[in-house]
Amino acid sequence: MKKMKWLGFTFVAILMLAACGSNEEEATPAEETEEVDTAEVKSSIMREYLNMTTIVNGVDKDLTDYMVSEATLEGEELQTAKDSASVAAANAAAELEKIELSDELGSYKEQVEGAFTTLKESYEMKAEELRKDESNMDAANEKFAEAEKTLGDLLEEVGLVRTSLDKDLNS
Repeated sequence: MKKMKWLGFTFVAILMLAACGSNEEEATPAEETEEVDTAEVKSSIMREYLNMTTIVNGVDKDLTDYMVSEATLEGEELQTAKDSASVAAANAAAELEKIELSDELGSYKEQVEGAFTTLKESYEMKAEELRKDESNMDAANEKFAEAEKTLGDLLEEVGLVRTSLDKDLNS
């Protein structure tokens, strides 16, 4: 008899849980697809960002070294470092030009392309300035900051953490 009583209570508990569970709204296939798409877009954006920083860091070492040590160099050593930095900046711009973005970026592809183009322009400006006797990097640095802001805003827009393009490329 006790077993029947417990079986009855168990049955009632299951019915109550089932009834409570049916009050929750089920996700529609569209909502599930949107969540998957959002995750895929986030993943694609991060993949493209990491790919870009890896590519640029692979060719701009001499530029980074020059920017760090410029104040301590003199004469021929300074000119050699400056020439190498100019070549590195031009190489970074060329590599950025070659990057083909994935269609997985969806509606964000255009924004990422725009940011990468702005970044490429900043490297072109750096290369040009470094070929001059008296170089002024202000405009190139402003262009770089513009690319960094665009990418940071995009990362935040999709729910990712803003990163420092300056630290990722110039450290």
